[in-house]
Amino acid sequence: MQYIYIFDYTFGHIYEVAVTKKVYENEVKQNIEQYLRKHYNMKAEQISYLCPTNKLQIERIEKIK
Repeated sequence: MQYIYIFDYTFGHIYEVAVTKKVYENEVKQNIEQYLRKHYNMKAEQISYLCPTNKLQIERIEKIK
């Protein structure tokens, strides 16, 4: 499984998308912006994305006093 993390500026959300390695190699890797637009209606100018090699763990961090 491969993961795509999407930071959506319009709605202020962070999304995690899981895709098979086959889909990643055949579709996502070729043109991720086209893939996200076609399957999730995400516009490149409204998002940032990250494709790490492993699933991320998202944690809250507290500021140093």
